[in-house]
Amino acid sequence: MACAIGGRDDKMNKTILIASVIISIMASVNSPADTSTYVFLPDQSTVVQTGGFAGIHETHIIEGQFQLTVDFDTDTASFDWVDATLSNGVDMGGLFRMTATVVSETVIEFETDSLPGGVYGSLVLTFDDSSVQLTGRFAQPYPDGFSFDLAAVAQKASPGWTYDYFDDFRTDKAENDSYIHSVFWPGQAFPPPEPYLYYYGTGANRGLVFMGHLGQPAHLGYCFPIGPAQGLRAVRGTLQLDVDFPSNADISQSPPGYFLYSTSADGLNWSIPKPLSPGHHHIQMASVQGTCYVVFFGTRVMIDNLEVHLHSPPATIHVPGDFETIQEAIDVAADGDIIEVAPGIYRGNGNWDIEFRGKAITVRSANGPEETIIDCTGPVGPASGAQADSVGNGGKRHRGFYFHEAERSDSVLRGFTIRGGLVPGFE
Repeated sequence: MACAIGGRDDKMNKTILIASVIISIMASVNSPADTSTYVFLPDQSTVVQTGGFAGIHETHIIEGQFQLTVDFDTDTASFDWVDATLSNGVDMGGLFRMTATVVSETVIEFETDSLPGGVYGSLVLTFDDSSVQLTGRFAQPYPDGFSFDLAAVAQKASPGWTYDYFDDFRTDKAENDSYIHSVFWPGQAFPPPEPYLYYYGTGANRGLVFMGHLGQPAHLGYCFPIGPAQGLRAVRGTLQLDVDFPSNADISQSPPGYFLYSTSADGLNWSIPKPLSPGHHHIQMASVQGTCYVVFFGTRVMIDNLEVHLHSPPATIHVPGDFETIQEAIDVAADGDIIEVAPGIYRGNGNWDIEFRGKAITVRSANGPEETIIDCTGPVGPASGAQADSVGNGGKRHRGFYFHEAERSDSVLRGFTIRGGLVPGFE
């Protein structure tokens, strides 16, 4: 759940005082736990609504996802956030505000009698290796109220950062997306006196042809991801493509064509070129620096359906173990990462006025709000481990966290006490 601490008190004319704010969203989850995101499978996820004055019977499809934190050692579980709706537009987030009982390593039971509108109900989660089955019943507490029977399956999402790219060469984007390439010949007049690339065919049969010149192959190179790199973090994945050696009136196989590829993690050190035969191919890619390079080269060959899938697993970043301040940890985090803060009193630059930067991350305490305090009053002391200005420096006041960059429900803050926050009401 994304939380913003701040507000306006007209009686104090532009200032507010947050004396001792405790953020304890599901704070009972105090020990390190498994946090995973699950995506509902719409073809297997429904809510059947029955009852009401008119005696309706309607089936609604569930779409969306949720994040679940489970610790089987301490028998605790919680929905960190739910971003899911029914096919009739109803937001399902409110149905998941329940307390949990861990029955076994594969079964968790949730129950509540205090949902919005007085709705009561229960929900059972049954886990396997990569998915969870959800079954539950909710009802309104009056005779002509509605009942809701939930039966759903949610697949564990690929954790961390993911990247997907596809080009079936129906458009001309390869020239802009590649970082190095032979000249693209538009197919008019005579071909250039050098190796070149050109599009051949129409519609679904359109591909990209490599044509060499005087023994030199044409080449095409990519750096994935196209656009901003994934920092200096390890990424891995696969590249797929179709390879064909056409033999027709336009493309001759005399002499026969060939096609090779080489990969690199940094664009400097390359693998030994490997040949590719006709057919569909899977190429493994990996890099510890966040970028994956590949160069294709050949002649009298056509490629199609270039597809890339990369991922970077989520990281658990520890404060102060890995970074001295909470803000430093957030600044290097990627979507899906967890920042775990050790017990202590945190104050000073980087430990107050903390911003999530719009990231879908979880910032949680290791031992709960009683032992993990964001002290906005100063003075700076050894407990924070940070160099910072105190409140006395120019009279500047501070807040704990500041959510203002389009953070959503997947920006999670859990298990902190924020003490002594004071900021102008217009900031």
